[in-house]
Amino acid sequence: MLNCPLCNTEFDKFNIDYNTDLTYCVRCRLEYRYGQLQAMAAAKRFATSQCPKHLTVHEAGQRTEITYRRISPIVWFLIPLTYFTLATALRGGIDPITLESFSSCEQAVIRRPLLAIAAFLVCASIYLLLARIQIVLNGKQSEISRGFGWLVWRRKFDATQVRYVAIRLGNVSVNDETQPEIRLVLEQGSWIAFGALWTDESRQYVAGLLATKLPLL
Repeated sequence: MLNCPLCNTEFDKFNIDYNTDLTYCVRCRLEYRYGQLQAMAAAKRFATSQCPKHLTVHEAGQRTEITYRRISPIVWFLIPLTYFTLATALRGGIDPITLESFSSCEQAVIRRPLLAIAAFLVCASIYLLLARIQIVLNGKQSEISRGFGWLVWRRKFDATQVRYVAIRLGNVSVNDETQPEIRLVLEQGSWIAFGALWTDESRQYVAGLLATKLPLL
């Protein structure tokens, strides 16, 4: 639980509104952005914490590159599934009940769909193995990118226009639990969100690093 930055009173969990990201100090009678306080707390821990194994940070002058790369556990499910689907398509198909080969007519019907599914699974496996998230802080030329090679989604932003960094509950759920994400809230009110599927250690470290490096408004 977090404390009020003015009086150090611990915030009551019942005074936290996760929908509006606001919390209230009963002693100071002031409202705070709870997600911003979480990022500020992460920034204090950042000075004494070590870089997690899934992260790499490179600094050169005013430019900072933060790269997160972690192989998703789903890959180890997709690889054998891909092999089985591709092998079944190339061999013409085997009836899973009788374990006998399909007839020539049946092979013609199932082969193309299986090859299409196998091709999709191959692409998905390669993407999950090689994809990464990179945050580049370089003044007005800052950007966040996801993917690898030419399969990259980029979002450019002006680092000098970031109002604050926050850790908030996002829209991604894992095992029916909503995952927190890092948000860069920009001056015009929009935000850039990422890190919902990161490890908590990596998320806290990057939030603290961004809160330390960015010239927050």
